[in-house]
Amino acid sequence: MRDRALVVMMRAPEAGRVKTRLVPPLDYFEASAFYEAFLADIFCKLKRLRGADVFAAYTPSRSRQKAASFVPPGVECFPQRGSDLGVRMHNAFAGLLGRGYQRVVMIGSDSPDMPLTRINDGFAALDESDAVFGPALDGGYYLIGLKRPTRLPFEGVPWSTATVLADTLKRIKGALTYRLIKPWHDIDTFDDIRLLRKRSAPRTYETALGLGLVKGA
Repeated sequence: MRDRALVVMMRAPEAGRVKTRLVPPLDYFEASAFYEAFLADIFCKLKRLRGADVFAAYTPSRSRQKAASFVPPGVECFPQRGSDLGVRMHNAFAGLLGRGYQRVVMIGSDSPDMPLTRINDGFAALDESDAVFGPALDGGYYLIGLKRPTRLPFEGVPWSTATVLADTLKRIKGALTYRLIKPWHDIDTFDDIRLLRKRSAPRTYETALGLGLVKGA
C-alpha cells in the first residue's frame, strides 16, 4: 500500500440523476451519456497518476454494479455514506486515512478536463500544510486534500452556493493550515461548456459535439 490515496466522488450514471441542469434541451438519457463521458476521461487520465492508490466513492449505494462498470480494474469502489455531501466527504476521508494513508486528495467528477498536474500539486501542498483546496470558478472547490481526519471543513457549510470555499476557509481558520492551488472549472451549465478543453477531455468533447452542445471546427 502506498501512503497517498486519490478518491473520486462520483454518481452512478442514471438518467434523471446526473447533469440535470442541462435538461432541457437535453433529455435525461442524453445528460446521463454526457456524464458517462466525464467518467471515461477522468479515469483514463488517472491511469497516468503515479505514487497514489485510486478509489471511487459512488452514490447511490444501491448502484454498485452500475458505478463499478465505469471504473477501470485496479480502482477500488466503495459507497458514499451519509445524509449530506459534507458527511459523505468526511466519511470518505476518515475511511481512507483510517486505513493508513497519510495524504488523501479528493476530486469530484465535474471537471473531466482538469490537468493531472493539479492532483500532483494537491499532494505536494500536503507536504507543507494540513489541507489543500483547488478553487473552482463558481466559488466552490474542485479538489480538497487532508492528512488527518477532521469534520471542520464539512460542517456548517452551505453546499451548492457561490461561497462554499470562502465559508470553508472561515471554518478551518486557526485550526488547520492550508494551501490553495491554481483554480479550475467545473462543467455544470451551458456557460461552463465553453471552458471545456478538447485535448484534456476528448471523450467529453466528442459527446458534447454529438449532442450539439459545442460546434465543430
